[in-house]
Order: sequence, then C-alpha cells, then structure tokens
Amino acid sequence: MPSIVERITAAEDQALTIKREAAVSMREAIAAANLEAQKHLSKTSENARQKYAEAEAAAQAEGKALGAEIITRQTALADEYCLEAGRRLNEAVAHILERVTEL
Repeated sequence: MPSIVERITAAEDQALTIKREAAVSMREAIAAANLEAQKHLSKTSENARQKYAEAEAAAQAEGKALGAEIITRQTALADEYCLEAGRRLNEAVAHILERVTEL
C-alpha cells in the first residue's frame, strides 16, 4: 500500500498533468478562435468592399442621370434664350431699318 507521501506525490503529478493538458487545450482553443475570427474578418471585409463598390456604382449612375437631366433642362433653356434673342434681334433690325428709312 502506498504511503501518504507517495499518494500526495502522485496527486501532485496528476494535477500537473491536468494543468499541462488544460494549457495545451486552451492554446488550441485560442488558436481555433483566432482562425475563426480571421475568417469572419476576411468575409466581413470582402462584404464591405462589395457594398462600397455597389454604392459607388449607384452613386455614379445617379450622378450621370442627374447630369443628363441638368443638361437637358439647360439646353432647353438656352434654346428658349436663343429664340428670344433672335426675335429681339429681328425687332431691333426692323426698328433700325424703320429709323434709317425715315431719314
């Protein structure tokens, strides 16, 4: 029968073994968690890049559409101004000719 000292020594050895195994297990768990976190981070980063690209494309399309609308409106306005200027020019020419013929 083992003595009390031998049993205490065996219990201490067993506790040390359990402690070492727990440390190894924890390191493995931490490594696995880090790997999983890295995968999630990569996936999240890729999703963010994709959403940014989609938002950028949508903003560019919206900007082009708005620019085209502004150009259309301003072209119509410029055409109106040109017509009005032509009408006024004709009136001015008629007025000048009238004045010249009066002399």
